[in-house]
Amino acid sequence: MPPFLMVVGCQRSGTTLLKAMLDAHPGVAVPGESHFIAPMSRIARRYQRFGGFNEAVFHTDLGRFGRLGTWDIPDGALAEWTAGADSLPDAIRRIYAGYASVHEATRYVDKTPNYVRSISRIAALLPETRFVHIIRDPRNVALSLVSRAGWGPVSVGEATRYWAKRVRSGIAQGSTLPPSRYMQLRYEDLIADPEGELRQICGFGGISFNPVMLSFETRADRLLSEVASPEDHQNIRRPVTADLRDFRHEMTEPDQILVEQVLGPDLDALGYERMYTKVGESSSRRSSYAILLESLPRRAVALPRHVAFARNIARSRTVAGC
Repeated sequence: MPPFLMVVGCQRSGTTLLKAMLDAHPGVAVPGESHFIAPMSRIARRYQRFGGFNEAVFHTDLGRFGRLGTWDIPDGALAEWTAGADSLPDAIRRIYAGYASVHEATRYVDKTPNYVRSISRIAALLPETRFVHIIRDPRNVALSLVSRAGWGPVSVGEATRYWAKRVRSGIAQGSTLPPSRYMQLRYEDLIADPEGELRQICGFGGISFNPVMLSFETRADRLLSEVASPEDHQNIRRPVTADLRDFRHEMTEPDQILVEQVLGPDLDALGYERMYTKVGESSSRRSSYAILLESLPRRAVALPRHVAFARNIARSRTVAGC
C-alpha cells in the first residue's frame, strides 16, 4: 500500500502553499480539506455492525463531519466508491482513491491543518499515513491570523495561544512516531529553497519529484475553488516569494515581547531568533495568564457551540455502544 501523505499544521503556516505545490504534480491529487477523518476515527466502532461495515451510517456521518462540497465529486460516485467497503479505513481509502482517479492521478494527499491535533489517532487508524508538519514563525502567524476579519483570534495574545496549542500538540504526537512517518518542515525553509524542500517531501512520501510542482501558480483558479475562504489565499497566484509578513516591522514591541515571553523555548527549539532578552519562567507564566483572561469573552460566546459538539459526540458513542 503506498504512503498516504498528510499535510498538517497551524492555520496560516503555509499548508495551502504546500498543497498547491503537491497538487501541481500530474500524478498527485489533493482534494479540499476533509475534516471527517479525525472525528470519525473517534467513533470508529459506530461503523461496524454484526461483523460488517455500516455504510449507511458512514455516509450519514460523512455529511455531518465532512466538507466534500468543494471536492467536485460526480453524482453517485461516493456510494459507488465505498460499495463493498469492509471497515472505516477501507472506506476512507476508497474515497481518496476515487477522487484521485477522477483527476487521472495515481496518488492522493490530504491537506487538513486541524489534523495536527489528531496525528496519533489518525496514524493508528491508517498505518500508511505519513505526516508533514509545516511550522511557521509564530509572530508572523499571529499577524496573519488577526488580519482575518470575522474568523479566528482577534489579538496577538490569543493568536499566540492558538499557535502554541496546535504546534505543541503536533510535535508531541509526531515525536511518538518513527521518523519514516513524521517530518517537520519550516515554512521559511520551503520558501527559501522550494525545490530542495519539495524533493525531501517527495522522498518522504514516496512520490517522484516533478519540476512542474514549482509552477503551481498556473493552476491557482482551480485550487482557490476548493478552499473555504479564497480571499485569504490569493498569494498562490504568484510564484514563491519571501514571507509577506515581517513581524519586525509590523508587530508592536509589546506584542513581540509577549510572544517571546510565552513561546521562548519553542522559538529556541525551532531555530527562530528571539529579538529581546530572555525572560524568566514567572514572566512567561504571567503572560500566559494575561492571554487566557483576554480570550475569556470569546470563550463565553463559543461555549454553547462546544457543548453542542460534545453532546453530538456523546450521542454517537451511545449509538455505537462505546
